[in-house]
Amino acid sequence: MQSRKWMMIVAIAAGLLYMIVDNTVGRFAFDFIPKTIPIWLLCYLVFTTVRNLEGRLVALGLLFGSGGDVALALGHFVPGLSSFLIGHLFYIAAWTRRYKFSATRAVPAVAVLIVAALLSVWLSPMLGELAIPVYAYIGVIAAMSALSFLRSRDSLILPIGTVLFVISDAIIAVNKFHTPVPLSGLWIMLTYYAAQAMIALGFIGEQDE
Repeated sequence: MQSRKWMMIVAIAAGLLYMIVDNTVGRFAFDFIPKTIPIWLLCYLVFTTVRNLEGRLVALGLLFGSGGDVALALGHFVPGLSSFLIGHLFYIAAWTRRYKFSATRAVPAVAVLIVAALLSVWLSPMLGELAIPVYAYIGVIAAMSALSFLRSRDSLILPIGTVLFVISDAIIAVNKFHTPVPLSGLWIMLTYYAAQAMIALGFIGEQDE
């Protein structure tokens, strides 16, 4: 328990340090390494704490997320998108193992799907040749977030984390395809780190339910 706490402190400190440097100094050589350290730590934490199939699936989701971080940092948008998409598929596989329909929980799940559909329509005229991969990605991340609400778990930490993930990627999409977002880098990383941390910690915390 103590080692877990220290690992989280290090992950948070690493994430904050990266955001401060990125928004003051700017880009630098091999900046994808400090960018991904918090996610690697979360991945290790899940992998070593939850030793079952669901734990492995969530750890793989985090791992492919870090792969997406590296690809995007190197300027490879589609490979980055693909890596994140695969990560979301691992999350979906984990969520469906605890699937449980609830009319109350279905409300935010449907809301996520509606917002994702509206975002797709709104961005459509600007997507060009990237339309298909972007549509595919939006569909998968929306499904991932929606399914996170429909599980046999009471905690909302993990589902809120998935919503933050959607928000983070929505900022990326709007900033890239539609309108420059002020302080976009800061908001993207802040919501992204919070999303992955809430997914990982929420998932670990649920193991006692």
